[in-house]
This record gives sequence, structure tokens and C-alpha cells, in this order.
Amino acid sequence: MENTIKIAIGQVKVVPGQPEVNFEKIKGFVTKAKKAQCDFVIFPEMAIPGYLLSDLWEEDAYIRDCDFYTQKIAKLSKGITIIFGNVLPDYHESGNDGRLKKFNAAFVAHNGILEHTIKTHEPLYREFEDQRHFVSLKEYSQQIDKPIEDLLTPFTINNTKIGVVICEDVWIKDYRYNNQLLNPAEILALKGAKIIIAVSSSPYGLRKDEARRRNLDFIQKQLWNKGFRIPLVYINNVGWQNNGKNEFGFDGRSIILDAAGNQLFEAPMWQEGLFFYNLNLNSQAIKFENWEVKRDEVGERREIREALIQGIKEFANTKNIQNIVIGLSGGIDSALVAYLCTKAIGHEHVFGINMPSKFNSDWTKSVAAKVAKNLEINYQVIPIEDIAELLRQKIKLEGVPDENMQARIRSADILAGVAATLNHAVYTCNGNKTEILFGWFTLDGDGRGALCPLGDLYKTQVAELAAQINIDEGKEIFPWELIAPIISGDFIPVGTQKLVPSAELSVRQDVNLGLGDPIIFPYHDQVLRQWVEYRYNIEDTIQDDIIKNLGKKYFKTTKEWLTDLEKTWQLYHLAVFKQIQSPPILTISKRGLGYDFRRSQLPPHLTKKYHKLRENISYNI
Repeated sequence: MENTIKIAIGQVKVVPGQPEVNFEKIKGFVTKAKKAQCDFVIFPEMAIPGYLLSDLWEEDAYIRDCDFYTQKIAKLSKGITIIFGNVLPDYHESGNDGRLKKFNAAFVAHNGILEHTIKTHEPLYREFEDQRHFVSLKEYSQQIDKPIEDLLTPFTINNTKIGVVICEDVWIKDYRYNNQLLNPAEILALKGAKIIIAVSSSPYGLRKDEARRRNLDFIQKQLWNKGFRIPLVYINNVGWQNNGKNEFGFDGRSIILDAAGNQLFEAPMWQEGLFFYNLNLNSQAIKFENWEVKRDEVGERREIREALIQGIKEFANTKNIQNIVIGLSGGIDSALVAYLCTKAIGHEHVFGINMPSKFNSDWTKSVAAKVAKNLEINYQVIPIEDIAELLRQKIKLEGVPDENMQARIRSADILAGVAATLNHAVYTCNGNKTEILFGWFTLDGDGRGALCPLGDLYKTQVAELAAQINIDEGKEIFPWELIAPIISGDFIPVGTQKLVPSAELSVRQDVNLGLGDPIIFPYHDQVLRQWVEYRYNIEDTIQDDIIKNLGKKYFKTTKEWLTDLEKTWQLYHLAVFKQIQSPPILTISKRGLGYDFRRSQLPPHLTKKYHKLRENISYNI
């Protein structure tokens, strides 16, 4: 016998800190779902308040405002079931922080009747701070001395039992309760749930969708192995939210899986919308279909491109930014930022400024002009040598202080000045993740800006993305001589010259002589990625075969390799005081600098094991 329900997936663009705006969106989607004669309309986790709110969660007045809309949504539920996420306050008790007790909750409204469930697993890692603000169901069960099993109950709607879980409740592999894996979906299935609905607010990251699907597959397989044949509906939001230092995209891709793990539906990335699906709750499957990872590096680069464009667009929209000023140096970073900004807000609103001194070559100046022409952006050359020379005479600058002075003139004076002359304009920081981790930038100089679009991309990723864009566009948006010194491949035209990455701040950085930044990007990017994304210590890196083989390629002796490795380790730690003063970053990796990868200002430390390994390592690279 067929048992079909019509579902409306409300993949809304949640605006953090604007509950009234989010309510109106939900109200409009509910109206459309009713007209389409849907049984259910489902919205994401924290669809009213937003998710990444930092310490706005501690303002009782804001919590009361969000709570007000819970009742308003319940009044919309005549003839339809509305499932949505919101904060649930307990006005009679305090939480662990001594403030208003709060829960991250999912509400189920049907014909004006309102019920709720509480998030079982509250994350506390990376950007997630749920445990700072909310009481989890696990903790609540201890507070009231009741087993979790008694508190997790399906909702009965039109004689069908519906299990509802919240985001982290499907990322269960690392959560234990009474020394056992705690799977809320399984508890709900044991109590008769015929469908699992997961409301989520899950930020985008490279291969994050793969991780989501892997966890959903794990949940489905657990249920299948226990004899349950239950479909799963996963709802995510779209838009961008931030924690002050990191901008996080929410990419949507809401999904419906049948009981055997087959994908029945997936909503588009980044697209707000109401999507309908007729779901049969009676599974006829006889075999569980194991999901397999299918990685596509070209597709991933295109995905990163779109994420960065969406991030810049959203950053501009939410802050009423109409124009963006970019220091167009003739290097690959600023060229890529200019391209992304052009795609985000239009070429007529992007202003490229080339600011040469006596150290800048005709080569880089011509490349900057070429990029501006390719992108059809506004372009201006503003030489800084006269200003720099005046300061040299007044302060007697030379060496590194002189180099830093040039960077400060360009950003703090020229770019800031140009932005001030335009309507609602800001200027960008064009730094990449490699250079930020090295501290290869100047405070109050090229380390400044309203936003750092490339701050979560290593230099090799920047070059790979630029190359992919050239290939996809079918023309040379970015001169190949900017890409060739960083990465190699058959896609680079034969005979391409190599314009080495260089700050061009002194004669020691003369690109005409092949002199540039003291970073071996194909090697150092791998080292830094181990320390950041993989959480390696230098002790681990010295034993890693990949790094050893790269060491053989780029260094003549083991001693030379180890000297560079230790110097990199030192710079990696010393640069923290500069990193924490960097602009907000569009975060797209597994660990972005800021309030994702959080670092204290500490001196570098070499472990006892590292010293022992160093003594015994063979000096015969």
C-alpha cells in the first residue's frame, strides 16, 4: 500500500540577526506550500534568528524577539505541518554561563498546535560554539535525571510518526552516551518514526558536501542494519553568516534519501527556493546502496570559484558596498581578486589601481594594465615614488622599513583615499593563505582591507583556480606568465615566460632577474597545509614521506631542508600577531584562519621527539 506525503523544502536564505525578515520569508513559503497542497513545509535549523551570531545569543531582548515569531509561525499552520528551527528559551532558569537558559530547538506546528524537540549533540569545534550558548538534550537529560530515550519522541501527524533531528545529530560518529554511540535517529525509529527529518544550518567548505553525505549514509545504514526502512530528508539553508573574523557560506544542497540510501532529490547550491517532492514512505528496496565518493578536481575548482563570488556578492549586499577598489600589482593574487569582484558586483563597480615605485618593472606594470583591460574594469596608475622619496628624506628609511613604508603608502593612503572618493566603496586585502601564515605582508599595508577574498586559498590553489578560469573562459583572462612560476601542466602554452611572484619593494626583488618572494610555493603550501588542516606538528612533518620527497626536489642537502623547515616553523608562529589583525576571510577550507583556526601568540616549540628525530635523520638528500 502506497503512503505518499508531499513535502515542500524551504531552502531559505537566512539573514542572521534579522528575525522579522526571516519570518516574512517563511510566511511567504508557507503560503506557496499551502497552494501546492503540501502536507509538510520544512525549514532549516535556526531559521528565525540565524546561526552564527557570536555573543548576540547573550542578549535576552533578542532571544525574546525570536521567540515571539515561534508563536506567529504556529498560527500559519492551519491545514499544513510546518517544521522549523528556532531558539527555545527557558525564562525561569539560568544556563551554565549564568545567563538565560536556551536550547537549540526544532518546532513542529500543525493546525495551531506547537511541539518541539531539542538538539541532542551540540558541537564545540572549529567555528561552532553551540555549547557556549545552548543546553543540549544530553545535558538536559542529566539535569532532570531522565534518560535521553524518554525525551526523544516522534511527532504524530495525521497518524504518521515523524522523527525530527537537528544538524549535528546526524554527525554522530564521535559522540558517546553511556559508552555507546548515540544515534537520535535510531531512538526515534525504535519509537515508530516512519521518516527522519534533519533540519540543519551547515556551512560550506571544500568537500563538505562529501562529508555530509558520508554521515547521512552512515545514519541510513545504521537504521537499515537494525531492520528499519526509513527515508531521510535533510534541509540546509543558503546565504552567508559570520563570526566577526570569518565569513561562512551556507550552500543549501538539501537532500532526500530513500531507505536504501539512494538520492531522490537534491536542491541547487546557493539557490534560495521552495522545492516540492512527493515522497513514498513505504520502501520497496531490498539492498542498501553504499554511497561512493566521486571526486572531481576540476569541479572542485569551479565550486570554489562560485563560493568566492557568492561570498563577495553577499558581503557587498549586506554592507551596502557599491564599489570595490583593488590594488592591481601585476601579480596573480590581485588579478584573481579583481576577476571575482567583477563577477560579484559588475566590472563598472571595480576599480583597479596600479601604484608603481622605482622598483616596479615595466613587465608587471604592463601585466596589470592587461588584466584591467581583459576584465573591462576602471583602471588608474598612481605612482608612489615621489611620496616614498619624501618619507625617506624625513625618516631616513632603508632596507625592510623602506619596503614596509611603500606597502603602507599603497594601502593606507592611496587605496583608502581612492575608496573614500567613491560612493559606498571599500578596498580589498589580496593576501593568500600561504603569505598570511608566513607573515609575508605589512601591517597597515597590504595586510589591510575590508575583506580578504583569497585568505583561505594557498598560493598554488590561487594559481590552479586562475588556470581553470582561463580554460573555462576559453581565453587568457590571467596572463599565463603569472601562473607558470607556481604550477605546471599541459594547459600552459609552450614557451610561456615566468613572471615570478614578487612584492617588488627593493632591488632584491627584481622580477627581470627572476628575483621574487622567498617562498617555494609547491613545497611550502604542502608543509603549511599539514600544520593547519591536518593539525600536524613539525615532529610529524619531519617523518612525512611526501614532505621528504619534496625536500629532495627543492633542497640540495638534508641540512638545508631541515634549516628551512625550522625557519618556516618559526615564521609560522611569529606571524600570529599579524594574522589576528588581518581582515575577515572568506572561509572555504577545513580550517580557516580567524575564529575557525584560533591561535595564541606563543613562541615556536620543538618537541623532544623532534630533536631526537633530527639527530638521527640521514643527511643524504
